[in-house]
Amino acid sequence: MQGDKKTGQEETSAADRLPKEEIELLYEDCRANLGEIETGLMDIIDYNIKATPEFISRGLRGFHSVNGAAVYLRNESMTALSRAAESVLTEFGAEVEELTIADAEALLSAVDLLKQMTAAESSQSVAAPSIGGELVRLNAILSRQQSATPAELKPAKGIAEASKALPEVPVVQTRRLKVLIAEDDSTSRTILQGLLSKYGDCDVALNGREAVDAFIAAWRTGKGYDLICMDIRMPEMDGTEAVQEIRSLEKSAEIYSSKGVKIFMTTTVRDMKIITTSFKALCDTYLLKPLDGAQLEENMRICGLLS
Repeated sequence: MQGDKKTGQEETSAADRLPKEEIELLYEDCRANLGEIETGLMDIIDYNIKATPEFISRGLRGFHSVNGAAVYLRNESMTALSRAAESVLTEFGAEVEELTIADAEALLSAVDLLKQMTAAESSQSVAAPSIGGELVRLNAILSRQQSATPAELKPAKGIAEASKALPEVPVVQTRRLKVLIAEDDSTSRTILQGLLSKYGDCDVALNGREAVDAFIAAWRTGKGYDLICMDIRMPEMDGTEAVQEIRSLEKSAEIYSSKGVKIFMTTTVRDMKIITTSFKALCDTYLLKPLDGAQLEENMRICGLLS
């Protein structure tokens, strides 16, 4: 199983690309996110309380942020486990069924293993654990969730008044992707268009505000974007603010993080505060320029955009 791979190769690739201090700070941020999820799960297990929408929302944000960092660090085992946990929690967010104590225990086991993995990455004296057992448990819950049929499907809620209502995301999938490139630099736009045009049709936005407007307009037509490549430093609204607004619109329409549009931050900014803020804003990965086709395609495959 892919998730059982030893992460030595992943450690080497991350170490080759990133300063040690940057790697350690990212794993520290992951541990903080996992600690918040752990606290909520322990409350459910110890006090037999129902998972609240607030807990589901915090948990989704935490797992999504951890997953983004794992993709950025090319930690395949951590990517697989955090994505599986996020997928399970996403289905509970859809309110098909309640999260049981047994489900909370399975998620807590995954959280504990993810914390061990961040410790293993930060210390060569700690062996990276196997994730096979946790993936089996999470996949069993996911299979149960997906086989459950709700009594009736709820319509998507309206979003903020200023943005009007968004229709539900269409389930019909096309072979070519619909891509939005939010980039104010003409050279970078041209490079991204050249790299992405073979995968789908590319639209362009020159700043964060245009990106949000394009996202809304596309969704209203029933043909939302599959991928948004978002620069950070842009006029009118920066990329991180645009990501936050897009995720807020999705949440208001009951589109949860793992089922939303994939957002890649594509930037020259290598500031740790901005990187962690981008993951907290729920981008899917963070790519440093100059980009190349192999790098972009690898991340598209990791995020399920390519088979």
